[in-house]
Amino acid sequence: MRRKVREVMTSPVATAMPGTTLAELAELMLERRVGSVVIVDPDDAERIVGIVTETDFDVSDDPIPFTYFRSPHVFERSIWSETSLEEAYAERRTKPASSIMSTPVLTVSDDVELWEAVTTMLKNEVKHLPVVRDDRLVGVVSRHDLLKCIAEAASAEPSRPPRPAPGDAELFDRIVCGVDGSPGSLESLAQALRLLSDGGRLVVATIRDTGVTAQTGFLAGHASAKLDEDVAAALEAAQEVVGDAPGVETRVIDGRPLNVMLELAASEEADLLSVGPQGHSRAAGLVLGSMTTTLLRDAPCSVLVARKPPWNGGFPQSLVVGFDGSPLSRQALTVASAIARRFDTPLRVLAATGGKPLDEQLLEDVPELEEDGRKPADALVSVSEQADLVVVGGRGLHGVRALGSVSEAIAHGAACSVLVVRRPEREDGE
Repeated sequence: MRRKVREVMTSPVATAMPGTTLAELAELMLERRVGSVVIVDPDDAERIVGIVTETDFDVSDDPIPFTYFRSPHVFERSIWSETSLEEAYAERRTKPASSIMSTPVLTVSDDVELWEAVTTMLKNEVKHLPVVRDDRLVGVVSRHDLLKCIAEAASAEPSRPPRPAPGDAELFDRIVCGVDGSPGSLESLAQALRLLSDGGRLVVATIRDTGVTAQTGFLAGHASAKLDEDVAAALEAAQEVVGDAPGVETRVIDGRPLNVMLELAASEEADLLSVGPQGHSRAAGLVLGSMTTTLLRDAPCSVLVARKPPWNGGFPQSLVVGFDGSPLSRQALTVASAIARRFDTPLRVLAATGGKPLDEQLLEDVPELEEDGRKPADALVSVSEQADLVVVGGRGLHGVRALGSVSEAIAHGAACSVLVVRRPEREDGE
């Protein structure tokens, strides 16, 4: 997503002058249904001198939100009774905007991208940003506006390209990647971008773990602010990885990370889910131990468990695919071969013969097949030390036979990235 601030800003802006009374400011906010008023120079309506937001109308000793009574609360004492409210009105209604406005004012250019505006807001702990063009006021945006826009990715769902038939796609057409700002998650994003087919779509999900704030009790406000900071940092880090790559869509989603990833993969009809093997942050809660295990078992698509390659240069440079003659291993071979062709990368096809007996006839039509006398997991984990991507077949959502459990052991034990190619659940019975 590469949308600009000018596409979502509110314009014309609710403005007032420094001498405008607080009663008039409150009436303006209620009439325009806005959470802030930009204070401008009396001699130049496009020059910003301050800003007043709803929170500036709180009672200092006994705070009550401005919107609670739908009337201004710029008072220095409690106003619980109707009498005290009327007295406070009489005392404060003529107070000028200049007495409570924030100045100097942080602004944002209308030409910056949304993720930059979100980062600016969260880092500076502000909820409203006047938007300028050549230092002249042209609009205003709020933190809620920008986060909601990123979460929705667009006001309308972009059309999806037709899904290619299994085995026909050169790489992966629809990828979902969870990013929490950790090195492992950023590596998974970089590798997902490499495996995205031309014209494909990559959804980058940064997750605000709602379970964190639920467990912090009276510290929930502080925890929520820290989550916002983590989200901003993750968004900024992800943007550095994807750059100007086409087909990338960034979302901020509230929820429990595991549930969000599974639901997003299903709703997007993803053919690949990309995760890092480890790393934890409050923003996404990506503890990729038990989480990776669950995704490997329950994800409705292939899963990439990404690890940083042992050498510099583009990924991938050395591929290994596990093959036992089964339909699932043939599907893995098809995908691995496509990746090898795309990147002109050497591909080793390995048949481990130390496990269940293999049908030699099923292996005859695979050229340059290497046989290894060890069990499948042991063999593939061992050779992973000389590769940067191991590809294996995986069972459907609940299968546990043959390579099903083996793929999980390899994903956790390999020294390099592991791609578990999974047949969709609807095909398991074929």
